[in-house]
Amino acid sequence: MNFKYLITDVDGVIFDRMPVYLSAITEVLKPFGFSKEAIRSYFYGSLGTPVGIQIKGILNRSGFDIGDGQMERMLKEFWAISAGNKTNLFPGVKETLEEMKSQGLFIMASSGSNTDEIGRSFKEHGLPYDFYLGSDQVLKGDEHIKIFAGNFSLDLADFCRQAIFIGDGTTDMQIASRNGIFGIGITNTIPAEDLLSAGAKAVISNISELSGYLRQEEESVF
Repeated sequence: MNFKYLITDVDGVIFDRMPVYLSAITEVLKPFGFSKEAIRSYFYGSLGTPVGIQIKGILNRSGFDIGDGQMERMLKEFWAISAGNKTNLFPGVKETLEEMKSQGLFIMASSGSNTDEIGRSFKEHGLPYDFYLGSDQVLKGDEHIKIFAGNFSLDLADFCRQAIFIGDGTTDMQIASRNGIFGIGITNTIPAEDLLSAGAKAVISNISELSGYLRQEEESVF
């Protein structure tokens, strides 16, 4: 294949956890009087952004200013609520990732979640990731891409030319677009038009479509 590196978002692409996270963030923000619809609109409109930044964003937009200590407590509550729910794979995820590995791709994950939690979930489901990063130490964004390139001892531009980023949120597609990565949106959470507007080069509705799409792209080159 022309692509050698596959980057995936985690929640909303690999694990069906967006309803869990929406419920958790709604509970955490309850004391501030936001409506469920306002939280849902902001949350889904900023998918792919680390949770702490999402919480700060909706609070700042409404004039609430919280300190680091309160944010730390809110995040701790958010993850505690989320951890009480089972992690389910989307259909076709394991089979698709294993097929990508069999075709020689290296697989990475960039997430707004915690790195250790991601690792435990990947191990639990036997997913063939080569490298993954959460946002507990390095916030998801351009810096994750630089770290991925460095992990393979590649120049950033060279890495990005050979990479695919599949995500369910606008932030994922914006990261891909800024870095010259081929962004593929997946409509597990928001509509195709939102992903395309954010810079997606293609949109799929199920991760099982990924291998067929990449074969089609390769054939079109020849």
